[in-house]
This record gives sequence, structure tokens and C-alpha cells, in this order.
Amino acid sequence: MEIEKKKARILLVVRWPIGGIRTYLKYIIPLLADEFLEFDIISVSANNSESLREEIGTHISNWYVVPEEEYSLVKFALKVVGLAKKNNYDIIHAHGFTSMIAAAGAGKLTSGKTVVTSHDILDRKLFSGFKGTLKRWVLGWAIDDCSAIQSVSTGAEANLIEVYPSFKKRSTVILNGIHGEQFVKADATDLRAMLKISSDVVLIGFFGRFMNQKGFKYLVEAIDSLNSREDKQRFHVACFGGGAYVREEKAQLDRRGLIDYFSFMPFMTDVSSAMKGCDLIVMPSLWEACPLQPMEALCAGVPFVGSDCVGLGEVLELTPALQFRAGDSADLERSIIKCIEIGTQPFKDYIPKAAERFSVRTTAKNLKSLYAKVLQGELSK
Repeated sequence: MEIEKKKARILLVVRWPIGGIRTYLKYIIPLLADEFLEFDIISVSANNSESLREEIGTHISNWYVVPEEEYSLVKFALKVVGLAKKNNYDIIHAHGFTSMIAAAGAGKLTSGKTVVTSHDILDRKLFSGFKGTLKRWVLGWAIDDCSAIQSVSTGAEANLIEVYPSFKKRSTVILNGIHGEQFVKADATDLRAMLKISSDVVLIGFFGRFMNQKGFKYLVEAIDSLNSREDKQRFHVACFGGGAYVREEKAQLDRRGLIDYFSFMPFMTDVSSAMKGCDLIVMPSLWEACPLQPMEALCAGVPFVGSDCVGLGEVLELTPALQFRAGDSADLERSIIKCIEIGTQPFKDYIPKAAERFSVRTTAKNLKSLYAKVLQGELSK
């Protein structure tokens, strides 16, 4: 279905343009912005968010930034309402559940139709007790007026519908995607030279933010065990990522006497070459919506070990990547050893299929189709 031949104005509400949402926007926006779709963004300034503006700014008509030190959810929501009233957007597209809460008022008080993309999994623990019940009600109220509720994987959709069964009719799945060519063609960074690591040490990449969801502690436990074995094989982890708990993780490694097995790398807007500089990449997450990291690694042809958690297991299905039980460091250790034994060839052979399967062009095509249905009134409450 084609979007009506009239430019549609879309406001992207992105509370924190970091992590997976940042990477998602980096990939998708250049393929969406055209003579029929015009985008504005409102976001909160955050670490490394300026780099996203540099990467996709030419595809954005207006970028409204709320300073982090001035942020509150109420103030942010009022700013969204003000922009929506002033600019008369056709669609208000919120990325993430908190962004949807901020966009709810604009959707209810203006003629703009709202769309939400869920980039996360809802943990039922969040909805326990009185405060949890209130959170559940507020989020449900915010999403209730959405014309379309887009999940980025079937696992993420199932999780959302489990919590809010009434939203099933307006729910749709559009899988994430990447620019695989960038990872296929990238040249490897010589991380060993940078980190002064000998060739006999297995170099593992960890590309994730430091928060409980990412399961970093299970990788730490696996590395501790691997480097305690009697054989001479040694392992080192290059960590690419930030997050609120990076200082705590470093301090914990220092207390355990493991800090020498880990290197913390500076932020990189393009990790393709760094990925190719690793012997293998480990993603020990406890839950994901639809992670881009395994898609990138598989397009780069780098051996990959990931947990079987919701979202991640779906991406790794029918690939040469090895899976282990989420939250099980012993199983992770076994999978790392097995991955080394298998070698790189199965992953190199899979590169063409990965580039085709995970292409962001498919994501963009499906999202344009969703916009068209929303604009033409085919999707409504």
C-alpha cells in the first residue's frame, strides 16, 4: 500500500536516544525520510546522543532537545503536547513505553494519530504492589488511544499481549533490521595491538550497556572459571558500552581480582571493525526485545554466543550461533569452549544469508506500510 501522495508530518518522541533505540533510529530513519514523509524529533540530551544527531540530522526537519538537567516526565510531556498543537502532526510516533506516556497527552488532545514501538520487555515485577498497579494502569491508559502498537519481535509482542490482552487487535510485529553491508565490508580493528594481548589469548567482545538486563555478571563468572582451568588457554574480554553501572562493574572486578581480564573501551558510533577484531562475541542477556547486536555480528562473520532469552533466541534461531541457558554461567562457559572448537568457517559461510535476512530495508518497507494504514484510517482503536 502506498502512502497518500501528500507529505505526512511525523513527530518522533524519543525520551532517551541511546542504546538499542539509538541504533534502531540510525538504521531506519535514512530509509524512511523521503518526499512523502517528514520527521521531527523531540528527545532528551544524554551521553553520546549528539552523535546520533550528526548521523541522521540531515534526514530530520526539526530536532527539539530537552536538556537532561531540566528533564522531568511531566515537563517532557507538556513539551510534546505543545509541539503537537503547534505543528499539527499527522502521526506521533513514540519509541519506548516511557516515551508513549509522554506522548499520550498529545495524542488525546490533538488530531495526530499515535503509534508506539515497544523496544523492551515488560517485567511483571514492575506491576506488583500498589505502585506497580498504578504503573500498569498509566501505561495502559497511554497506549489505549494508539492506532498501532508495533513490537520488534514476536516474543516482545507476546509479552505485551500477556500484560494487555485487549491490545491484540492493534498489535503488529515489524522485525528490526540493520545495514548488513557495513559489517560485511568492514576491516578488522587490531584490538590485540591496542590492548597488548598476545595471539594465544581468546579475545571476547561484550557489546552492551552495563545494566542487570544485559547479564554481564554471568560473563564475569564464566571468564573467572575459564581462566582458572589447568590448561594454558586464557581469555580476555573487550567491553564496548556504557551505562549507569559501569563504575560499579569495574569496582566489582577489581575486588574479585579479575580486572586484568577485562578492558573497557571508549564509545564508538561504528562498532563493525571492532566486532571483526574479536575472536568471538558473547551476549549474556536475560531478556531482549529484538537485539541488533547479533545481526551485526553475524553479518560480520564473527562467531557468536548468546543466551536463549526472549527476543535474542528468536534472532539466533537457524543461525550458526551457539545458545546457552540465560542466567547460567556454567552453560555459557561450555558454549564458549564449543564455539572455539567449531571455528569461524560456519559463521563466514552464513554472511550472505545474514545480510539478506536481517536487512533494514525490509523493516523500512513494512514500517512505511504501517504508516500508510494509520494515515488512511485502516488501523484504529
